[in-house]
Amino acid sequence: MDHPEFSLYDFLGIPPGSPPNLIYVAMRKLQKTDWSQYPNKADERRFMAMLEEQLWLVKTKLLLTEQRQSYEKQWEAYYLPGKGDPQALQKYWLRAKNSDFFRTGLKIKSAPFTVQPQTLPQPFTYQRDFLHFMMYDLLETRKVIFLDYLNPTPLGTGTKQVIFQEPDFCLDNKAGEPVTINNDAIGTVLTLDGLNIVLPLHTGDRIEFENGSRFILREVYAPSASVSEQESPFYLKFRRENVAIKLSPAKIYIVGRNTSDIIRLQLPEERFCFINIARRDRSISRQNFQLFFHQSQWYIQDLGSRYGTTLDFVNHCKFETLSGGAIMALEPGKIRLGYDKSYAIEVTSEPPLLHKDILVLQKADELSSVYDFAMLC
Repeated sequence: MDHPEFSLYDFLGIPPGSPPNLIYVAMRKLQKTDWSQYPNKADERRFMAMLEEQLWLVKTKLLLTEQRQSYEKQWEAYYLPGKGDPQALQKYWLRAKNSDFFRTGLKIKSAPFTVQPQTLPQPFTYQRDFLHFMMYDLLETRKVIFLDYLNPTPLGTGTKQVIFQEPDFCLDNKAGEPVTINNDAIGTVLTLDGLNIVLPLHTGDRIEFENGSRFILREVYAPSASVSEQESPFYLKFRRENVAIKLSPAKIYIVGRNTSDIIRLQLPEERFCFINIARRDRSISRQNFQLFFHQSQWYIQDLGSRYGTTLDFVNHCKFETLSGGAIMALEPGKIRLGYDKSYAIEVTSEPPLLHKDILVLQKADELSSVYDFAMLC
């Protein structure tokens, strides 16, 4: 990248614009790494020198208010394309393609000095195993438009439509209608004035046209094949509420501040479990992440949340932040949510020790597949 400080977030595995306290937590995790588990241990000295350089950067550029404001201006000028500037737009997508943080699809654990994304075989097929849809981003309607992998999906009237160009759904703005694409997770607001362009979309992208119509791209794991019931190796402990649940491979878990938008899809209750948490913490998205069991493996997927889903795995040297639909295999450790990642969910393979029994979740209202932790506080 043009400025070495802009590699800081990929280096630490946390979202761009993270608060200084989270940057410190991420660095301390790196410093505590047991390097004996990595085959390229010869790189440890080089890496530790990089870490010290980044620590200096945090102290000199991020902790003082004046310096942080200056840094954020540099970050914004670098990451956000100029209004209606095709050249800046192309540079932005090139950075997004090469950045580990921007990468969607399946992610794997890697040492922090491994900065280039790796191409991996997908254990699932998006066309078969996931349901993608555009949702009108208006409270009074919340109309849902399901996306078609084979045919263009029109967005209201006019020539704007969503098409599938593997591996992404893309906005095909044929007539160059003015459009704004916003994604809080990657700090991006793209305003396209009269540009006739096919633009890749990320889960969580909010699209607004000049006539006021607004859409948001969503997806859920919804395979057509049934899942046989088998023993699950994982428990989730919600630390703030001091309750825990055992994951069932037959269920798909959607966790967030308020999952009511997804509930409106009327997904089958025998497959889906909706968990509402942290109603007062607006930095946790309404649908933050989902957990699903696929081919003998548990996965966690970010659902386009504003501040990403940060994984603090026990046997991993750094944080891994998922955003825009990125997926990773689930392991023991912590799932951290919110702006400063202060809301933590523990993932364990053993039943957690609690003052009360593992929770038999109380149903919320008349919805038999929704569990509201706000009722427990």
